[in-house]
Amino acid sequence: MNFKLDKEYSARINLLLERTIPEDRSTLQALLSEPPTQWVETLSSILETGTFSLKNIWYHSRRDPVREVNRVVDAMVKNNRTGAILLGAGLGYLVKELLINKTIEFIAWIEPDAEMVFYFLNLFSLEKILSETEAEFILLHKGENNNLEELVRLLRGKNLDKVEVIPHTPSKKAHPEKYLGLEPKLKEILEIRTINQATIIKFQNLWNSNIALNVGAILQGLTLNEFIDTYNSKFTNIVICGAGPSLCDSIENLKINRNNYFLICADTAFLPLVRGGVTPDLVIGADPQSINRYFAYHAAATETMWMLDPVVSYQMVHYLQQRKAKIFWWDNPFYLDEMVRNLYGDRGVIAHGGSASTNAFDLAIKLGAEKIILVGQDLAYTHNLAHTRGAALEERVFHSYNRFSNYEMVNYKQMKAHPLVKIEPIKPQNETLFSTAKLNIFVKWFEQQAAQIISKKTRKPVLFNATKQGIRLKHFSYKPLEEILTEKNNLKPELISKSSKQCDYTKLKTKLATLKKDTLNLEELYRKNLKHQKDLENSHNPATKSQILASMKKVDNRISSFPEVNKILGLNAQHIILQITESDKGKSNDAESLYKTMILSAKRTSYLFKKALTYISLR
Repeated sequence: MNFKLDKEYSARINLLLERTIPEDRSTLQALLSEPPTQWVETLSSILETGTFSLKNIWYHSRRDPVREVNRVVDAMVKNNRTGAILLGAGLGYLVKELLINKTIEFIAWIEPDAEMVFYFLNLFSLEKILSETEAEFILLHKGENNNLEELVRLLRGKNLDKVEVIPHTPSKKAHPEKYLGLEPKLKEILEIRTINQATIIKFQNLWNSNIALNVGAILQGLTLNEFIDTYNSKFTNIVICGAGPSLCDSIENLKINRNNYFLICADTAFLPLVRGGVTPDLVIGADPQSINRYFAYHAAATETMWMLDPVVSYQMVHYLQQRKAKIFWWDNPFYLDEMVRNLYGDRGVIAHGGSASTNAFDLAIKLGAEKIILVGQDLAYTHNLAHTRGAALEERVFHSYNRFSNYEMVNYKQMKAHPLVKIEPIKPQNETLFSTAKLNIFVKWFEQQAAQIISKKTRKPVLFNATKQGIRLKHFSYKPLEEILTEKNNLKPELISKSSKQCDYTKLKTKLATLKKDTLNLEELYRKNLKHQKDLENSHNPATKSQILASMKKVDNRISSFPEVNKILGLNAQHIILQITESDKGKSNDAESLYKTMILSAKRTSYLFKKALTYISLR
């Protein structure tokens, strides 16, 4: 078969591009539509021999490449694997065999060598394979970090224990510059995905609870948009302060130059700063845990402004409200917050990088600062510490101090929660510095945001890192704080007095009351199906089982008539749903566990609606 750039080949390109991530489509289309002459000449040899060599390295068996890859597929099936991530695949024999295997649910092919994709298109009948496969298939060409993050979406709801990562060794040997970096990048992405899932399992209920219990404060508060409209382009220097271990080394310099910058800090850094004589202008809070309420417990809480995510601890919000502190809110993507915004209006969005400091960085960009300076952003365990001395977290450890739970032990547990990795420090020092996969998420976020700013080639903002110790971030200039803060800020911020937003409280109360009623109805329906499920497991009569299944179907139809509330209950039960969908045990009582979880979720959610109605009525 000779290569022809005809309609059939063009159709195959388009078919493959549909399964390619959007960022790679234009590059891949250009290479495949006008292949180099060398590719075309080599293709005739490949079609004749069925294999390919480069630098005296054979990409596949010269006798039977199909049998070779079938052994890999058979081993996957035997080991109960249902998905594959291919780091290169040579001519694509393995891709083809995985696509036609009925037990494989998804394949991600990471192929930085477009030449191999060209041969794959001409070796196999792609139209027939893709039309008959039941597997989810995605092609990533460049293999860059931002493209590999598409895998997080693909792996959502999948059990990583059933995913096989298969590097193509000949490709790696022939083109080490293209393939060697893929494995560490992929490992990083999988670690991020694992951390994200663990976060969902740990905090999902707390997020929804706090949103409901914060509704009254949210409706009385100010908005991110109002803050930006008021202070846009008003600040020359914005300092973003994290609670890294070296923060205490920077407080004196912050104090001396206090009139030369607008200070935004993470809530964890608030107490160490005010106790050191530095009052922030704005504090950012986004963590839902109740321990975070201690971050705000200081008389200076009323002297600063607070920018909060609706999921923050309601105890913190209650404390700030009692003391009439100025609180600003931004939008949260959860459905409960979306429901409130439909009657109130959008507040504005801050990018999430996983920490309050990343929120602060995005806000500083939106405010149009000329200089953005990081302080206390160690993103490493400097001096074997997780946080700066004097933080509220340290106090709470001492509060419950005993010989089994002392400060050193708690700090050690935080450090060992994820594998430690050595890092390049800001400046040479005697001790070896370590970071973790979780901290590396924040590192990559800062570096990617900085790279985007530099790529725009605008004059501002200029990015500095004045952190005393910790990891060295790419794309940031390193200078002492006193050398950066040579110009005073143009404005001493005045507090905004009142929000321009108005909420239709009557509509909101009616909406919440309807949702509360629907939630109670759903709780009863899930109880019925739980009983049916138990009866089904205990029954051995086929006729009786058929009747039970028919009854369950009727109840399921009624459950589906409440899509809005089901969405909310599903989010509250996400931690159990993930444990079920990602379990490799195949437990027979998964359905029973799910019904029990949905019943508990309904009870919790109806209570939250009741509390939200109470707060709104007391406004």
